[in-house]
Amino acid sequence: MSASVPRAIPPLVLTLLIVSVPPALADPVISEIRIDNPGDDTDEYFELAGAPFESLDGLAYVVIGDADYSAGHYGVVETFIPLDGFTLGANGFLAIANDPFLAVCTGYSPVASFAKFENGDNVTHLLVRGASGLLGEDLDWDDDGTLDMEPWSEILDCVALIERTSGGDPVYCDHTVGPDRKHTLPIGGPREYVPAHVARCGPGWYVGNLYGDPPCANDSPGGPNVICGNVPPRVPVLTSRPCAPESTDPVVVEATVLDSNGDLSTVFLHYRVYGAPDYATVAMAPAGGQTWAATIGPYPDQTLLEFYVQATDVAQNTTTNPSSAPSYPRSFRIGLTPIPEIQASTGPVDECLYPSDLDGQSVNVTGIVTHRAGEFSPRFFYIQEGTEPFSGLKVYVPAEDFVPELGDRVVVSGVVEERRCQTQLRLFRGCGQVVGSEPVPIRTLAHMEEINTEPNESMLVTVDGPITVTSAWDTTLARNGREPSFLLRRFEISAGMYSVWVGDDTFYPDGLGYSYEPNIQDGLRWITGIVGMSPEGASYGILRLEPRRDPDVWLRTLDVPDESEPVVVDALRLDPARPSPTRAVTTIGFEVPVAGRVTLRIYDVAGRLVRELFEREYEGPARGETVWDGRDDAGRPVAAGAYLYRLEVGERSATRKIMLLR
Repeated sequence: MSASVPRAIPPLVLTLLIVSVPPALADPVISEIRIDNPGDDTDEYFELAGAPFESLDGLAYVVIGDADYSAGHYGVVETFIPLDGFTLGANGFLAIANDPFLAVCTGYSPVASFAKFENGDNVTHLLVRGASGLLGEDLDWDDDGTLDMEPWSEILDCVALIERTSGGDPVYCDHTVGPDRKHTLPIGGPREYVPAHVARCGPGWYVGNLYGDPPCANDSPGGPNVICGNVPPRVPVLTSRPCAPESTDPVVVEATVLDSNGDLSTVFLHYRVYGAPDYATVAMAPAGGQTWAATIGPYPDQTLLEFYVQATDVAQNTTTNPSSAPSYPRSFRIGLTPIPEIQASTGPVDECLYPSDLDGQSVNVTGIVTHRAGEFSPRFFYIQEGTEPFSGLKVYVPAEDFVPELGDRVVVSGVVEERRCQTQLRLFRGCGQVVGSEPVPIRTLAHMEEINTEPNESMLVTVDGPITVTSAWDTTLARNGREPSFLLRRFEISAGMYSVWVGDDTFYPDGLGYSYEPNIQDGLRWITGIVGMSPEGASYGILRLEPRRDPDVWLRTLDVPDESEPVVVDALRLDPARPSPTRAVTTIGFEVPVAGRVTLRIYDVAGRLVRELFEREYEGPARGETVWDGRDDAGRPVAAGAYLYRLEVGERSATRKIMLLR
């Protein structure tokens, strides 16, 4: 799940007839779903499985979609069915149809009905505990594929039914099934469909029949899933290692192959260099348990490889991963791709203005994280390599399995995509690695109007004043292709004749974000932040500045004299540590006016070295920041008290004081 992770569901036990039976679980699970059938859809149903006679009091069945097919309006509860008063049957199953009195199949509960399921897009089905009053509620206010609210106490089970592998509505569950490519409507040709019928078979889900012939031939509401008796092998997991291979590395492709019937025949890896007309084929070998593996390569730097795995049983039932292969395979690239090459756009300008030339391709990239973990969202972070134009990139983390910290140098692998007109990298699961820690680069802009320009997209930038605040918090212009149903706060700043918006995507006061409350005519000494796409204006290419925390928004009245001013030689600038006093991590910003070897060190008041935060050679004037976590060079927490931090380049230096609490 996006915000709450469903509990792990152990494999269902199979009988000798290879049909599913009720799992011995503490909580029930979703077992079978039909969302479409010929005629009036009277046989749409969902089925739960668990312990015989188990009470369903306090549970509810929830379906999340796009609210009557409204484009750009995602995360809406389309179906909400309280299950109070229901119990599982003596066989451990319960099926509820939308019209049990007109249904063709049998085995339904005779006392429940519900509105028809959506069957024209990606949808998410959930079994939850402790929910009420959900029908029609928007749970994803900004339509970013992450639930902003979860009005239930627990998710017991979920599955997302997929119509399209790209471009469809977001889903809100890691367990997915579909699309259906093996059926054809009478009025159309082959294409992807959302599965009309799905059933849990063993550890995974299986796409059933679109139109039964005869009706109910493969449906089994209220009982074991008979369709599981002829399930082809499944390939739910496909990986390549290493994530970011170099030109000297062979690449190991691994696939998890599930064989419910015990009649697996062959597993093949098909691969080719991008653009080649044909795939090469190699047999994969068992690598322990349900894992199969094959090794290919090495290949020259920047080679893009496409691949897919095909598993076949003795009855010649075949499954591929990706299911869209061979037309749309998986891919990996050799070597690191510079961020400016990912941001480059030479194709025709579309509604997103400058889409990446590498859109849809796999890349490996390195950069320095420019904000704290979770400061904007646990689902994405920004990286930057230097301060030249086009050097920033947004990294989207679908599984929330990699959340690096400010100043971490990372190597990440994923697919380039345009999301709301902002180029981003969709991280492959398990393919993020911290390889070091460095000062955070900050690009200095000469003029404020540069904020809303493509070269600075996804970069951490700063603009010196004088800057004037021209609006307080504004929520009236919050738009996202629909009527505003959430608060999107922002305020406006100007310098001369040009104005830009400043966003509020960070969180405060839980240790992150900024506390500044804008007032008209406030004067800012400078403002810093990450340039991101404005959610309410994505289709028009409107960028805005997203400050991260208090030091990013500096009022002129915050300038303080006396002992808090740094001891400065030759115009180095060393910012006050924020926060100070601190009990944990504090951020230190700086600026050096000349080239040279720059060091930033922590000392105690007696002048003893406590921690060297960094040492780095700069080729010219630069601005950056780093963090101190209250530890010494050996990684031990230091005692509470006063400490000095000192910035040096050549014979120039600047020193400030910081207070550490415990």
